[in-house]
Amino acid sequence: MSDIDEATGLSTMDWRIGSDDEGHIQAVWKSEDTYVITPTDGGLWSLNEAGHSLGSFPSAVEAAAAMPTLEYDPWEDLDGRGTDFYLKLAAADFEEWVSGETENVFLRRDKGSWWLSAPDQVGQSEYPTRLQGMIAGLELYEASYAESEKLIIASLELDDADWRVEIDQGQIFATYLHDESIALQADDGSTRWALFNDGELVGNYRKAKDAAAAAPARSITV
Repeated sequence: MSDIDEATGLSTMDWRIGSDDEGHIQAVWKSEDTYVITPTDGGLWSLNEAGHSLGSFPSAVEAAAAMPTLEYDPWEDLDGRGTDFYLKLAAADFEEWVSGETENVFLRRDKGSWWLSAPDQVGQSEYPTRLQGMIAGLELYEASYAESEKLIIASLELDDADWRVEIDQGQIFATYLHDESIALQADDGSTRWALFNDGELVGNYRKAKDAAAAAPARSITV
């Protein structure tokens, strides 16, 4: 049996097809019932978001295709009730990278709207639907991952004129540009930095800049 509704061309897996109080066809999106597609008097199909029209289209299928899109969904349901969600952002410094304890973006339903709150943001942003709030939160999520490595490296306080820093598979490597036999290393299971000279362990230090300062005196700037 096909899951395509004959009257609308929409998948009944995604849309609940029925009638409004006046007997007109309406398709309600199962994931969030604030999205509704209905026929118009002019033979078109209207896409409505929380009671506001997003446009009219030649077919219900085209109306559905015009909906806002969440490219992928990393959101977590906070309490299982579908009213509170959060996104765990990427690490913004070395301490967060080690601990895994990072900032979050929250999306909550209250008084008929969805409210997005994020670190370093004054107040909350209001959205008419969960989908719109999730899309906005996803942009913050992606931006945090795009900036994460740069922020982690900056937090080490190593002069980039002297040190080349790389993050790879849970480890950070810092190589002294003027003498590559001198290197620093840390992993995401420890807050300590190891200093190596010609492959030999010199010592372990609390901060990258402390390890750099303890390196053999070869005109190193820290």
